[in-house]
Amino acid sequence: MMVKNEFLNSEPIETRGDFSLYTLHWIAEPSQIKGLETLSPESVTADRRKYIPFRVWHMLKDAGYILRPLSTRDQMEEIHPSADAVIWAVPATRVSSFTSKPFWKSLPRLWVCDESNVSDHHPLLEEEIDGILHPGMKPEQIRWTLLLGERSHHRRQQRQREIRRLQTQLEERKWIDQAKGILCEVKQLSEAEAYGILRRQAMNERRKIGDVAFSIVHVYRMLQKPNAGGNTNHV
Repeated sequence: MMVKNEFLNSEPIETRGDFSLYTLHWIAEPSQIKGLETLSPESVTADRRKYIPFRVWHMLKDAGYILRPLSTRDQMEEIHPSADAVIWAVPATRVSSFTSKPFWKSLPRLWVCDESNVSDHHPLLEEEIDGILHPGMKPEQIRWTLLLGERSHHRRQQRQREIRRLQTQLEERKWIDQAKGILCEVKQLSEAEAYGILRRQAMNERRKIGDVAFSIVHVYRMLQKPNAGGNTNHV
């Protein structure tokens, strides 16, 4: 059966039943990963830390998802090109040590919830998590979690791009204002005239006006430094 993959791209992909074959990175301790395929439900029932990830792992496998277990740093840095999301099957206190890695910024991130205690000050609330998985979820709930997680991830990326754009604009504005002040002082110009010089120079050199302004400020500061004889250079 072929359907449109709505998760990351519009290319048709093969599905198993009603669920797209999403590839999910599964991040966990080496000892946990070793037992996911070999342990029986009875052997992990008494250990909540093992039982919940074990249940979620098999819940996803039964729903038709492809799971790629990763436990070492080398494995984690080799992001599979077909991966659609990453799942953190680690305690909440350790999530931050994984989410800070730059090589995971390109994927939605979900956490296997293994804690029943929730508070407004829980450290996990400070992490960039796009969704939560827990035993007992139905296949359609898993799919909704993944789809909403993808949307959350894209929105966060858009916000981060907008923040970077605004920061760049503010930095550029700072250099332009400083360069205008220098031109006004040195050449006895008005602000409008100084800005006109910056704009024309940027156009003539095919550079951004912020880059031209930065160059002027940098050269001016260099000339203002005392030389070997203790005298200040003049513009």
